Amino acid sequence: MSVESPSLSNEDPSEWGCLPEVPEVLDGIDMEEGLSNMDGSQRLYRKVLVNLARRCCSFMDQLTDNMNRGDGMEIRRMFHTLKGVAATVGAMELRDRSLEMEQYFGEGKVGWEGVPEPQISSFKMALNRIVNSLSVLDGQMEGGGAQGDASLSGGARSPDDPCLTKALKCLEQAIVDGDGEVKVCLHALSRLLGEKVKSDLYRELACHVDNYDFEQAALTLRRLWLVLRA
Repeated sequence: MSVESPSLSNEDPSEWGCLPEVPEVLDGIDMEEGLSNMDGSQRLYRKVLVNLARRCCSFMDQLTDNMNRGDGMEIRRMFHTLKGVAATVGAMELRDRSLEMEQYFGEGKVGWEGVPEPQISSFKMALNRIVNSLSVLDGQMEGGGAQGDASLSGGARSPDDPCLTKALKCLEQAIVDGDGEVKVCLHALSRLLGEKVKSDLYRELACHVDNYDFEQAALTLRRLWLVLRA
């Protein structure tokens, strides 16, 4: 699922701070696929893994709340976002089960009624598998900050405009988190890009955001950052 983009894999490990490395094996995750999607960036991969761990831990509680409110659109968005983040890190079983749920709830359902029990059980098992697998990582990104963060800056020079840098990092974080504010962040960035919003690369990014395809949006944003700092 990797999208071709400029390589950022030559990171300086001295910039990684005291964060432990990702384990060599994580149950339920194709780490080779995940690292490929991150252009080999260990730091970004670790960041997205921790995000997925936290998302999975709170997923069922948030889902129940949305079901109680009858918010079918938010339920479908939850499964869609989980599917994208899971695919990004290489959690392919969770991606497949989330896709099944997204399709069921795309039919206007706001509860488990009518969803086959085997599919419900398979989804919950895939979810719990990832929660257990990633539990060792949760909490390790606290205080990680932007210093030495290769997901955008990669230790290279930043654009001259600090407002542009802030807008890029805001959008990146919203994409990584699958945040509902991602479109707000994109709009803020567009106001700072001027004529560059007419570029094919920005239009591609906006299209991915509009479709809530955060996996592709993250990769396109990194390509846009490289073009801006060139």
